[in-house]
Amino acid sequence: MAKNSTDTYQLVNMPLRRIFIILAMLLSFNLKAKETVDDYSRIYLGSRPTVSPDGKQFVFEWCDSLWIASTQGGVAQPLELTPHKDQWPVFSPDGKRVAFQSNRSGDWKIYERDLESKQCRQLTFHSETSTPYCWSKDGSSIIASVYRDDPGLYHYNRLVSISTTERKAEKVLFDTFGSEPSLSPDDTQLLFTREGENVYRKGVKNTKAS
Repeated sequence: MAKNSTDTYQLVNMPLRRIFIILAMLLSFNLKAKETVDDYSRIYLGSRPTVSPDGKQFVFEWCDSLWIASTQGGVAQPLELTPHKDQWPVFSPDGKRVAFQSNRSGDWKIYERDLESKQCRQLTFHSETSTPYCWSKDGSSIIASVYRDDPGLYHYNRLVSISTTERKAEKVLFDTFGSEPSLSPDDTQLLFTREGENVYRKGVKNTKAS
């Protein structure tokens, strides 16, 4: 990556798979774009890339902000620079919006950014953490992992559907622990991780999802 006069960064023209490799490299240079941080002499690892449906752009997380660039190479630019942390970007099915997690309101909530109008809209309002993972086929809802009402158990987060068209109560998909959800293209099936790799997975009994 090479720095230009506008403090943005040039991505080397190469295939998408190599762009992901670049995001995992540790580089050294100075960045003055985000005034809330004094020292950018060491870049953090770029992470969590999400590719637009048409395959032309991708958004990734770096230095507590979200950046967008062409998958063919070019200039990587921040979607927005704030004193808060923005992470977990997910492209909408139409490629016009990006859902993400941010602590800009004090807690980890889900927001939606319109790439054309540059407007940002808050989607969740619960005081506990919400993390976006995937959109429904029509873009009217987002599947998210949420922390709710900790009863003191080892796992207490659930998978829910959150509306992007109106403010209303989230819909719990099934009352059991789940993480890393991925929705099928036709919206009929959901793939997710149950219990993870922890030792407490031993002897787990499945719960039928409905």
